[in-house]
Amino acid sequence: MAPHCCVPQCTSSHRKKSNRGQTFHRFPNDLGLRREWIIKIKRDPGRHFKINTYTKVCSEHFLPDCLVKTKTGITKLKQGAVPTVFAWSSFRPEWSEATPPPYPDHKYAVLPPSLQDQLEEARMTITDQEILIAELQQQLSNVQSDDKQISFYTGFTDYATFKAVFMALQPTAENMVGWSQAQ
Repeated sequence: MAPHCCVPQCTSSHRKKSNRGQTFHRFPNDLGLRREWIIKIKRDPGRHFKINTYTKVCSEHFLPDCLVKTKTGITKLKQGAVPTVFAWSSFRPEWSEATPPPYPDHKYAVLPPSLQDQLEEARMTITDQEILIAELQQQLSNVQSDDKQISFYTGFTDYATFKAVFMALQPTAENMVGWSQAQ
C-alpha cells in the first residue's frame, strides 16, 4: 500500500511523481507524543480516522531540523519530533506570501468569500435569472403566435383551441388523484 499523508488539506502521496523525495512517518508509540501529534494535525481518532501502521504524516509537516538522514540514506525523525507545518499554521518555510501555496487547486484550503462578495454574487445571479425569464417569455409569445409551432408541440390547430381545452380541464386536473394516491 503506497503511503499517503493523513493531515487534513494535504494530498501528499508516494504515488505522485511530484512528491518524490518526501518521506512518510508513522505515529509514535509513546502515548504522550502520539497525543501531541493528534492535537497538532487536528484529527481525533474515531469512526472516520483510525491510527494504525499505515497512518502516516509526510515530511512536509516537520521543520527541516526535525529530520535526520542516516548513514544508509534513510530519512528519519529525531526523537520527540512533532509536526508543526500545516496549511493553517502561520509558519510555512517552503513558501511565502509572494508565491502561492503548493496545492492551489484545492478549494477547501481557501477562505470563503466575504459576505459582501456573496451578496454581489447573489445579485448577479438574480439579474441573470431575470434576463432568462424575459427570454423565455419572449419565446413563449413567439410560439403562441405561430400556429405551426402550436400544432407541432401540442397537436392542436391553434393557441386559442389549446387554451380552451386547457381551461376546461384545469378544474378536473387540480382535483385529480394519482394512481399512487388512490391506493
